[in-house]
Amino acid sequence: MQLETFPWLTLGIALAFGFYGVLKKQVKVDTLNGLFTEVMIMVPVVLAYLLFFAGTTNWIQSDLDGKFLLMLTAPVTLLPLILFAYGVKRANRLSSIAILQYVEPTLYFLIATFVFSEPLSSEKLTAFILVWIGFLIFAVDSLLKSRNLSAPRPQSSH
Repeated sequence: MQLETFPWLTLGIALAFGFYGVLKKQVKVDTLNGLFTEVMIMVPVVLAYLLFFAGTTNWIQSDLDGKFLLMLTAPVTLLPLILFAYGVKRANRLSSIAILQYVEPTLYFLIATFVFSEPLSSEKLTAFILVWIGFLIFAVDSLLKSRNLSAPRPQSSH
């Protein structure tokens, strides 16, 4: 399946996640207080969404089992956020975290292809190849930068 329109939402999510990582690295707040603040900022947005779309949400239309599963989405979502927040604070460089942005779609691709037996179309293979071309560009750039930083500098004769 080819895209009918430009993937603005995908691009927006990628940019938002990148800016989120940079902000988390810059703001000097401990991890749990920072996450609590983020959740408190999002609660009014979520409540407004639930009130505005009250008749069409899965919460209204679900049975008790469905509501229980919906309630579990909060802790299941928070756990990776907490781990990511701790990881960003502990990482020396954001480039360490950037590597994960290449590993994640690769894992999705491999699971879809080999576990769920999704057919491998030329579009999916092209996307996979583009992800790894991006990784190679990132890796070569990082390698060149690390060599430039570790190379001895010539001393001036002054």
